[in-house]
Amino acid sequence: MLLSNQAGMHLIGFLCGPDRPLTNTPPNVLHMMFDPHLLRPYIVDWESVARVTLHRAYREALMSRHDQDAFAVVHALCAYEGVPSDWRNPIHPQADAPVLT
Repeated sequence: MLLSNQAGMHLIGFLCGPDRPLTNTPPNVLHMMFDPHLLRPYIVDWESVARVTLHRAYREALMSRHDQDAFAVVHALCAYEGVPSDWRNPIHPQADAPVLT
């Protein structure tokens, strides 16, 4: 997260709660979405949303082949508990819809 507003940060802080402080600075929304102790419990149909998000992150990493940080994010997201193993090696991720349902 490079930019945020105060209301967004309050919402994220409320959902994560005081017993689950944000440890990455600056906060990374992708990590917060995949972390089972942060925002994941609040995402309805997490598997559908997370799969589309992960595949998009992977496609973006492929488009910037020299950006190893982008691939590092994808690998870190795949390492979270509860991420299905068949998501970990997306060879040809299918395109997602222009909006999330």
